[in-house]
Amino acid sequence: MLFTSYFAKSKALKEAGIVEVSISRSVPAWYNGLSYTKLAPTWEILKKYKADGDWNAYVTEYKRQVLSKLDAHQVYAEITKLVEDYTGHKFQHVALLCFERSGDNCHRNIVSDWFFENGIICKEWSSAL
Repeated sequence: MLFTSYFAKSKALKEAGIVEVSISRSVPAWYNGLSYTKLAPTWEILKKYKADGDWNAYVTEYKRQVLSKLDAHQVYAEITKLVEDYTGHKFQHVALLCFERSGDNCHRNIVSDWFFENGIICKEWSSAL
């Protein structure tokens, strides 16, 4: 199963047996897991959003500059291979991580919707699952 979450949930994710894959432009200093930066927003998008706070413009630019250049099924296959190569066994549960807490404006929500629109289930992880 493919999930989304954020770095602060790292300990709980590991305890649940979920492999973490960062989709952020950068990671916390303590993070030593996998990264898949093809899904990270560009610095340009991040800087503009920090300056103007326009979430709709962020979504539009993220889709235009990042997602429009990718194929969801190929990305899923690449993440699957990355995880399998790292763990040495078949893909099971993976969480795509970034910094923002659940419910905040965040590119991982855009990514989750994009996967879903392309027939791939991806939802926010909850310890209640």
